[in-house]
Amino acid sequence: MCLRGRLLPRAVLTVLLGVLAALLVVPAGRAAVIGDDYPASVAKKNVDPWRFYSGQCTSFAAWRINHQLEFGFDDYWLVHWGNASNWKRAAKSAPVRAAGVTFDHTPRVGAIAWWAAGSAGSSRGHVAWVAVVNPTSITIEEYNYLHAEKYDVRTIARDDSRWPSGFIHFPPKTITNTVLPKISGTAQVGRTVKTSNGRWSEPDKTFSYQWFANGAAIKGATAKSLPIGPARVGKVLTVRVTVAKKGFTGSAATSAGTGAVAPGVFANPTAPSITGTAQVGSSLRASTGTWTPAGAYTYQWFAGTRAIAGATAATFTPGPAQVGTQVSVRVTAATAGYTSRTSASSPVTVAQGVLRARSTPSVSGAARVGSPLTVAPMTWNVTAPKVSYQWYADGAPIAGATGATFVPTLAQVDQHLVVAVRATSPGYAAANVRSVRTGPVTRGVVGFRGVPHITGQRLLGAVLTARAPASTPAGARFGYQWFRGATPIAGATAATYRTVTADVGRHLSVRVSGAVASWTTGSVRSARIAVIRSVPVITAKADVRGARDRFVTVAVRVRAPGVAHVHGVAVVREGSHRLGTAPVRRGRATVKVGTMSSGRHHLTIRFKGAGASKSGTTRVVVVTG
Repeated sequence: MCLRGRLLPRAVLTVLLGVLAALLVVPAGRAAVIGDDYPASVAKKNVDPWRFYSGQCTSFAAWRINHQLEFGFDDYWLVHWGNASNWKRAAKSAPVRAAGVTFDHTPRVGAIAWWAAGSAGSSRGHVAWVAVVNPTSITIEEYNYLHAEKYDVRTIARDDSRWPSGFIHFPPKTITNTVLPKISGTAQVGRTVKTSNGRWSEPDKTFSYQWFANGAAIKGATAKSLPIGPARVGKVLTVRVTVAKKGFTGSAATSAGTGAVAPGVFANPTAPSITGTAQVGSSLRASTGTWTPAGAYTYQWFAGTRAIAGATAATFTPGPAQVGTQVSVRVTAATAGYTSRTSASSPVTVAQGVLRARSTPSVSGAARVGSPLTVAPMTWNVTAPKVSYQWYADGAPIAGATGATFVPTLAQVDQHLVVAVRATSPGYAAANVRSVRTGPVTRGVVGFRGVPHITGQRLLGAVLTARAPASTPAGARFGYQWFRGATPIAGATAATYRTVTADVGRHLSVRVSGAVASWTTGSVRSARIAVIRSVPVITAKADVRGARDRFVTVAVRVRAPGVAHVHGVAVVREGSHRLGTAPVRRGRATVKVGTMSSGRHHLTIRFKGAGASKSGTTRVVVVTG
């Protein structure tokens, strides 16, 4: 029984319930169930499953001990517990204490609060469930205290006279390990190991995990399995499995250790391969193939079974020593935590290289008897190959003509020459290239005894004639080209040439060429002839001023084709007498003759030209008086 010794009057009870309701505030703290979870099916019975009267404080406490603590408790567990007032005696009995139950004055969540009969908190004795513990108070859940056979919640301060007489603590059951967890899988980098849970004394529990390497917890390794990374090489792995179940003390068990973690082994599903043309002088490239995991790669090229010294790059260019051999590459993969692994490609057989000229042979010199022809040095795709020569005349090899220079003889006259160049180098197929053929070989260059001679007036519009000197050999066919200064005159290719306005003031010359069969055409140029001059057109007009003084002046005008500004001197004479002179500037001059006697005078005006203007004369009649 849990109610107080006597019933209170209804009015007093109503007031008391109102006051207590104001106190039913659950303070902050660690809580273990707040709310009426007492089964309704139990409340309807007279005796509960734990052999207490239903709806009493003891029945509710037994429900929580069984349901929350999962502790198998009833009225006759080890001793007879009976009414609430008897629970301290029962809790302190030897068999109960031996089972781990304790009685003290320290409240803990999940403890049973106990009031002695006759205490301020209860006249007949009382038990309740401790739901919240705070520094200055506790909150309890109870049945059959404020309300008959009903659920209530109260908060009691530590300094309240109704503070419990003590607290009974039922220990949670401990889950024991019967078979240790066991690690399965290979302890090797790149592999994953897994743990079993082992076996435990209780069903329906939860598991958590922590992996260790050489006894040190591996950060984040809290799953049932563990992928093994490079940092674990050489270390022993263990796992601690922790179990938990509501109402039971948690427990843990640690597996036996693995052996020392071995280095990982690379997987190489696709072997290395070689790309490129397998021939001397052509670069080969190694692909690494595929590797798991990816790593850093090194290379070694082999000729047969022999490592090629220095051939440790991803590319390799076979040399003469590898002709006909099988070349392969071995790729070694390495990364932390893994044993280095080498994988070889399939071999390729190295063929001779291809020797190539970077240009066509170039022949310098004239193709004529006695004049040397020379092949210019060539460049090749191979350094310093051995080079030989053979000269041909109209497709036939010339005996003994096997040098870089050849001097044609009369035997090659009128024939076309070609030089064949052959280059060889160890490990390469020989290369043969030919020059472009020359023109026909000539006997020599036509020569001349002397220079061309030009006859004719050096005047505008005059015809000039070129006379060619004798040729060597005789009988040459002559060709002509006239020049104005240093510039050839278009179309002026005959032996004669009529001067034009553009020639005025310029020097002319002619080049004569001579052609003889089987000889190279030769040419010779004349000396420059004097400046071509223009024949002036002179006009004059006399002016007489004053009937008495008869003062005469003569206005002179000079024009010359091809001359923009005519300059010179104008001289006026009458017979052998010189009457006056004046400079001609820009084609004009005024000559002052002076006073003349009465009569008819015949005057001669002579123009002395300068530069490209030829001299000339005109006449004028002057009548005075």
